[in-house]
Amino acid sequence: MNGENLFNAATVMYKAGEEIEAMLEKLFSLLEQKLETVEGIRKVEFKDDNSDDTSEWVYRDLIRNYCIYKKSARNPSAYLAIQIKLCDLEEAEIVGQQPLIYVLFSSGGDWALDEFLLQRAVSEGFELEDGCLWQRYDDDEDRSQQRSWKDAECAFVVPLTAINTPEDLQEMIIDPIYLLMKTGLDPKKMDRRIFRFKIDDSEVRLLT
Repeated sequence: MNGENLFNAATVMYKAGEEIEAMLEKLFSLLEQKLETVEGIRKVEFKDDNSDDTSEWVYRDLIRNYCIYKKSARNPSAYLAIQIKLCDLEEAEIVGQQPLIYVLFSSGGDWALDEFLLQRAVSEGFELEDGCLWQRYDDDEDRSQQRSWKDAECAFVVPLTAINTPEDLQEMIIDPIYLLMKTGLDPKKMDRRIFRFKIDDSEVRLLT
C-alpha cells in the first residue's frame, strides 16, 4: 500500500463528499422554490435517505426521497428521488467509469436504493423514449397520450460531473421535473447533457 496514493485518494473522496452534500442541499432549495409554484402543490418535503455502506469507509451510492404534497392532501401525491451512484461496475459496462445521478419520479411510492438500474431497466418494464426518458406503464395504458404527473413513473440519468453550477441543477434536474408536473415532459426538449441511450436486443447502450 502506497502512503501517498492512499492520502491523495482519501483527500479526493473527502472533497467530493463535501461537494456532493452541498449540491444536494442546493438542489432541495431550488426544488422547493420551483415545484411549490405548480398550481395545486402545497409543499415539497424531504422524506428519508439510504446509502450503500457495505464498506464502512466509502459510500458507493446514496438515495434521497422527497415527498410532493397536493393542497388539502395529508399524504404525498408523488415522490421524487435523487440517487448518487459513485461506483457500480455493472452500470459502468454501459456508461463507462463515471459517477451518475439518477433522477426518479413516481406517483405510486418512494424509491428504494437501486430500484432503477440501467442494466435491469428493460427487463423490469421500463420503456425508453427519445433516448433519454425511461417510463414504466401499466399494461393497458395508452402510450400515445401524454402522461399526467399523477400517473407517472419515470427516470433519467445525468452525469454527476456535468453538475457544476446552480444553473446546471436547474437545467438538467429541476426544469424537467417542473415541466413534468406543469405541462407534461417532452423528452425531445430535455437538456442535451442528459444521457441518451439505445436498446439493442434488450441491451442498453450509451449513445456517444
